[in-house]
Amino acid sequence: MAKTTGRLVRVKLTSGNITRGIINYLTVKGHLAFRIQSTGLWDPVKKQFRQSGSKKGVADIICCYGGKFLAIEVKNEKTHDRIRPDQITFSRDVAAAGGIYIIARSYKAFTDWYESQEL
Repeated sequence: MAKTTGRLVRVKLTSGNITRGIINYLTVKGHLAFRIQSTGLWDPVKKQFRQSGSKKGVADIICCYGGKFLAIEVKNEKTHDRIRPDQITFSRDVAAAGGIYIIARSYKAFTDWYESQEL
C-alpha cells in the first residue's frame, strides 16, 4: 500500500509488489510474463486447502524472454526470504532444459540483471 507524505510516495516493499513490478517491467519491454499461483486453494466445503496443480517449487514468474524460457523466483531481501529445496530442484530442471532461472532479491537487482543481458 502506498503512503503519501507531501510529494513523496512510499511503497511498502513486499514480495508481491516486487513481483508485480518485475512483471510490469518485462511487459513494457515487450516480453510475455505472468505470475504462477502455487499456493493451494481454499475449499470452503472441505474446510481445507487443495493443491494448486502447479509443479512443486515452480518459480513466481514465468517469462518468454528473447525467445528463451526465463523463470524468476522472488525472494525479498528485506524479509530475508530463503529458497526451499523444491525450488532448487526446479531451478536445476530449468537449467537442464536450457532455460534461465534467476532469484530476484529486489526490483533493482532484477532490473540491473536485465540491463546486463544481451538479447
